[in-house]
Amino acid sequence: CAGAVRGAHAEHFNRVNADGVTALVRITREMAEKPSFLLLSSLAAREPQLSAYAASKKEGERQLAMVAGEMPWIALRPPVVYGPGDRELLPLFRLMERGVALLVGECQARFSMLYVDDLAAAIQSFLEQSEWPQTIYELHDGHPDGYSWDEVVALFSRLRAKKLIKLHLPLSLLSLAANMNQVLSRLTGKHPMLTPGKIRELYHTDWVCDNQAIMAEIGWQPKVCLEEGLRRTMKW
Repeated sequence: CAGAVRGAHAEHFNRVNADGVTALVRITREMAEKPSFLLLSSLAAREPQLSAYAASKKEGERQLAMVAGEMPWIALRPPVVYGPGDRELLPLFRLMERGVALLVGECQARFSMLYVDDLAAAIQSFLEQSEWPQTIYELHDGHPDGYSWDEVVALFSRLRAKKLIKLHLPLSLLSLAANMNQVLSRLTGKHPMLTPGKIRELYHTDWVCDNQAIMAEIGWQPKVCLEEGLRRTMKW
């Protein structure tokens, strides 16, 4: 079970990421002979005060733990997931291909990343386990200190053998765009990615997570470093 990542209002996120989890857990308990439940949550759930999305992910985890009873379950909290097929980071990568790095958030912020194939491998590893411990796991690409945007841009620049122009968008401009998105969402019914809550997530300085528990308990190991992941993504 994954969920909604776009939305302008808490009601939309809660309907999918919290109420939806509750409904699916109940259905799974009733229908499956030996039921188990894997929730694809988000590292954002670690900071539910930042946004409606983060709060809904945290509530989804809480509902899972409350409703599951004795049913085995796990919840995964991936960080920034990237790779071929990802449409959310695609605009940023395309701009960098054209020589422009658009930077948002605090300069000192650090964040973990995870290539999509490694996330899929982690899920597969759990599906092969006979016992699930009813707990939450964080996971990343094996780089324990995470990255800054400057480090990601520098690596991209080296792989492409071109110097990138860095443009740091001011918070005032981002806030204006986010507030306009909320107004447009009410008029059009479309769900924007950039919202005031998303800006608070972007300006949070610590999105670094810890791999130790998941590696120790199921033996999963990330295989794709950021450099190799960017190479594969740039070919897409």
